[in-house]
Amino acid sequence: MRKTTASLALFVTALLMWVGTFAQVQLARAANEPTLTSFTASVGVVDRNALTARTARVPVSWVTTNRPITSNLFFEQILPDGSTINVELPRIIPWVNSSGDGMAAPILPTGANEIRLRVRLSDLLTREVYSQREIVIPIGSAGGGSTTGNRPTITRFTSCCPQVRADQLAAGTARLPVTWEVINRPFGSTLIFEQITASGSAVNVELPRQNPWVNSSGDGVTAPQSAGTSAGEILLRVRLIDLLSGRVYDQRELIATISDTPTYDPQISVFSTTAVAVNPTALQQRTARIPVAWDVTNRPPSSNLVFEQVLADNSVVNIELPRSNPWVASAGSGVTAPVPPGGTATEIRFRLRLVDLTTNPNRTYVQREFTLPISGTAPTSAIRFFTTNSTGIAIPQLNAGTARVSVFWAVDNRPDNSNLVFEQVMPDGTAVNVELPRTNPIIPSEGAGVVAPRPQTGNQLRLRLRLVNLLNNSTIETRELTVPILNANVPDATTSGFQCLQSPFEPSSGITVGDRVVVTDEVENSGGQLNVLNAAAPVGTPIGSLSAGTIVTVLNGPACYRSESNHLRQWRISTGGQLEGWVSEYATFEGLPIFYLEVAEDDSEPQPVCDNIAFFGTIAGCVTAEGVGDGAVQLFENGFMLWVADTRQVFVMFNGGNGTVRVEQYTDASSFAEEQPPDGLVMPVRGFGWVWTQDLALRAQIGWATAPEQGYMVQTESATLTEGDTEVIYLDTPDGRAIQVTLGDGGGFSWEYVS
Repeated sequence: MRKTTASLALFVTALLMWVGTFAQVQLARAANEPTLTSFTASVGVVDRNALTARTARVPVSWVTTNRPITSNLFFEQILPDGSTINVELPRIIPWVNSSGDGMAAPILPTGANEIRLRVRLSDLLTREVYSQREIVIPIGSAGGGSTTGNRPTITRFTSCCPQVRADQLAAGTARLPVTWEVINRPFGSTLIFEQITASGSAVNVELPRQNPWVNSSGDGVTAPQSAGTSAGEILLRVRLIDLLSGRVYDQRELIATISDTPTYDPQISVFSTTAVAVNPTALQQRTARIPVAWDVTNRPPSSNLVFEQVLADNSVVNIELPRSNPWVASAGSGVTAPVPPGGTATEIRFRLRLVDLTTNPNRTYVQREFTLPISGTAPTSAIRFFTTNSTGIAIPQLNAGTARVSVFWAVDNRPDNSNLVFEQVMPDGTAVNVELPRTNPIIPSEGAGVVAPRPQTGNQLRLRLRLVNLLNNSTIETRELTVPILNANVPDATTSGFQCLQSPFEPSSGITVGDRVVVTDEVENSGGQLNVLNAAAPVGTPIGSLSAGTIVTVLNGPACYRSESNHLRQWRISTGGQLEGWVSEYATFEGLPIFYLEVAEDDSEPQPVCDNIAFFGTIAGCVTAEGVGDGAVQLFENGFMLWVADTRQVFVMFNGGNGTVRVEQYTDASSFAEEQPPDGLVMPVRGFGWVWTQDLALRAQIGWATAPEQGYMVQTESATLTEGDTEVIYLDTPDGRAIQVTLGDGGGFSWEYVS
């Protein structure tokens, strides 16, 4: 009995030790698991009105432990039907810190009185969810929204006539017109139109179209289905989604009723203007423009809006401006162009009519009017400012034709059929055009640019901006500015031991750009000063105070040189020092040469002096060339392509992120055949199509296009980076980001976002 009791005690002890060891292992394992340890919000209620307006912002905080390097955090809102929507505000860097504070932007959930927010810690490669946490916040009245961050928002999703016929729905011929508008839309996103069935599933209700890309605002037609409808209603939804990740940025819903005999009672609820009068002078010159706003409800599908003016004799004229799309949305704003009403009329009658397009003449459903008095004087056109940030122009650049002056301008009340002209007024009073070539001859009323001044005598440039009438070339207004010409006045020097040459010294006699020269002082009573002119080395700068890399301008004074020397005039340095440098430029003034030196120590090359400001910020290197011109971008399944018209280059960016790149010279887009793409994808055309069809390996790697190409003004810059003397090209994208393409040897290029 004692032996059995002892054995039992030993077994129990061993069991307890094993349990304790197992618990420690589990605790150690749990301690190393990636975990969201905290997810909280600093508000106790979310304002319903702010949620409706898409301005609600919820401050949140989070803490993670043991986060893998390949993971990221995703913030979502869980809707009542179990679907999710992204509540992150746009940011340049998608990476989220492991712990921190931020702002979520939820929307109003249908049929719910609370907001469910969730944060997920997920692996970027495998999509595995390591950990997640949720918080629930009630909806109430908390005092409005916030302007923090610009949330991608569907601001409008409506229908002019939210009714469908039951027989057409059953036959599959029902059509429902819709209107939408999106703001802050991310690059690479698109819109999807769906119908939500009674079971909660979604079916696509888009009609076939040649161009799968959906504009950020517009009017269209959906094709609702009969399957899954209930309670005599159809629920439509539009979602803004990311093409690459599939994340949902925003969504809106619309309810339409099902009826055997739909009835419409259209009403123009709004037809108004912010103007208080019509200017008589502008009216006579046919330049009057009056803004109008409108809103129409219960609009029949086959109707349109017409904007008219009723004249003094009760006749009617159309006052719409030309537009590519004749269809007018049920609500919006625009500009009308009234005409003189005739007779002795002292006011303008504006009329908006809703007309039936199926009748001839068009039957009027409903109309609305307002009037404006004819009064006041025409606003005066004025050049508000014409300025520059240039502190001066060097003579060598001016004489070589490479000088550039940055200018800034703004014009108020600019008339139609007018343009801006940039000129240089020469010393004799004549004017020459100093504009650089451009694709668009019309200059905007406000902006910044560069002019190219011509060589001239004197000590300052006189630049002029003219606002001109294109019909008769008359000048409406002018504005001028002046820019100093640097080194125009060469100081005299008293010399000793020199022979004054009869003819002016010319650089061709021995000194050329790139030569290394020694300058010693032989000017009497100089006190060891070098006669130079430069922002970093003013006149009279001692030789010993100049550091390597400093660019100085040596002013030679009278044309007196040693007849046996082909170098610069030698200066005697009383302290025994000397200045060595390379001739970087030269110019002449009144027959006298002016030499520009780059100072260097010993045999080292002069330090580069360059522009290190790129269009997106400061770079560790030098910008060597820049330009702005026509371009295009197109998204693909595994990357995207960029086209630069000026160089006829196509940049093929792989992997949809930092990765490899191909640069192709686009030569001919007429020698390839278009193919039928898979459903939901697009065949690239023009230059993108040419590159895509010429290389099967490239085609297989990047896949089909997911959206049509998008044209835009692309900004490019070439640069040399200091590290490794690397050549790069910078390009911008339509969403404002900058891409750096690194030019490697043998075509081994790579790309990355730099801002």
